Amino acid sequence: MPRNAFRLTVNVTLQVIPIDNSMLADTKARYDGCEHVIGCSPIVIVGSSQVPQLPLNFAVSTPFGGKHRIPSSNVNRAESQRDKSLPKIKIVNRPEGSGGGSSETRESGHVVLLTRSANGKWRLRQEIVLDIQRDSTLFQLAELAERCVLLRTSELLEATLLARIAESLERSLREKLATIIVRQEEDDNSQMFVEVCRSDGVNRVIPKLRNEGYTDGPPTQTVSLREGDLIDIAFDKPGNIDFRDSASKRFVFNSNIASGKSSAEIREKDVFAQNASDTFKGNLLVRLSERPYDPPTKLFPNIKKRKTDDSKLLAVFNISLPKLKRDRKRINRIRIRVTDSDPLSEEYFDHLGDVLTDEWKSVARRLRCSTAAIERIATGNEHLENKAEAMKKSVVDMLTEWFKTSAKTENKAEELRQALMVAGRNDLAEELANRIKEHRRKVDKKFQDATLEKIFVAFSSSEVAVRAWKKVAKEMGLSDQDILGIEGEDGRKEDAVAKEMVHALLKKWMEKQGKGAFKDRLVVVLKKLKLNEAAG
Repeated sequence: MPRNAFRLTVNVTLQVIPIDNSMLADTKARYDGCEHVIGCSPIVIVGSSQVPQLPLNFAVSTPFGGKHRIPSSNVNRAESQRDKSLPKIKIVNRPEGSGGGSSETRESGHVVLLTRSANGKWRLRQEIVLDIQRDSTLFQLAELAERCVLLRTSELLEATLLARIAESLERSLREKLATIIVRQEEDDNSQMFVEVCRSDGVNRVIPKLRNEGYTDGPPTQTVSLREGDLIDIAFDKPGNIDFRDSASKRFVFNSNIASGKSSAEIREKDVFAQNASDTFKGNLLVRLSERPYDPPTKLFPNIKKRKTDDSKLLAVFNISLPKLKRDRKRINRIRIRVTDSDPLSEEYFDHLGDVLTDEWKSVARRLRCSTAAIERIATGNEHLENKAEAMKKSVVDMLTEWFKTSAKTENKAEELRQALMVAGRNDLAEELANRIKEHRRKVDKKFQDATLEKIFVAFSSSEVAVRAWKKVAKEMGLSDQDILGIEGEDGRKEDAVAKEMVHALLKKWMEKQGKGAFKDRLVVVLKKLKLNEAAG
């Protein structure tokens, strides 16, 4: 640092964050665009309480890349054709004794300088001259930059892409790949162990847990975490499993110490629930406590597609707990039957499972299914080798769970029809509309039959009304031809036969009246004929 760079004596802090080849390779695997980087210097962080009055001289390790040979006859030509807008590069000849003198060895790629100011944005500094030597690169900064880094890229890149690469390098330093391990004790599945460790340490943790008897459990899941992240672990409310003390667990992630682990005892919430299965089931939710989860999309491409409402959700694990005491026989799964209020059936759900594809999640969200439930259903069928069969089972499970948990007062068929329309399946929505129409026709027919039965019971209970059925028929608007058709050719008039004619009379009247055949209308006719006993 030159003399009199500061007018006053000030405290200057200097921090160097090295970036090795493994960190660089990890960054390339996580973020788009970083594949163009072939070398990187340490990130230099400078802090000062005063603004420097003179330019500051920096000497930073030169980022190395692949080497290539340039013939001596082409060195001058390459130097003359170099883009003058690029930083000046001092050519360093090969040391003597390292080979023939007819060629020169030069680091491949382009070295660029990026700095970050206090506002946190990286920018390319093309105006600064770089003196690139064998081991270090020298340059001057007129203003105090908070951070600076040298990148060697395989080709010339745009300033915005270079700034994004520098930000990705910083983010790789902050975030580590971690693996969430959930295991249950083999002899007692109520004893559960959860650990969040560095991904490169999984091969050490799992054998250790196996030796301690923790062999059962769902597959591990990889996430991206920062040092000091607070992690909450709890069971979702719709499931039938919870911790023994019903309290969520929390711990701090630290990649260097084994602090991110917890053991607990789990239990069923309702011993009488889930009778159709041999196990109690629940979903273990792993969430960040203080910040949204925003992992690298290149490493976790499906995170952005899940459209979850829970921005802090890290992972969902399906947990099973065997039923140790079963005094009753296995209860078969109750089939869904068509009711007067809803035309849906289990067979219709199977049909939707055959025709719905990836849009089933959109339908589920429209039906107000929770994100955790959708994730649980989807992951619960991933073990099926046939993808089409796994898709169908997911659709049927979702529809069945929605049907059984939604309120009975809701118009479920209409709600499902609207959900199909929102998901873009107008063909299925129209098909369901026809099912609703046909179902209503059957309900109307059943109602008419019930009405006829009630009227017949009231009418036939009065012998006077039965004998006067022809007068009642004319007053109800039936023609003589209708009465002859009811009476029959043999002119049967016995009382026993007359009741049959009353039934035929009412049936004929309801056919002609349709939906207007109400009991109240018949009551008016009977009272008009002074047959109050039959009118009830």
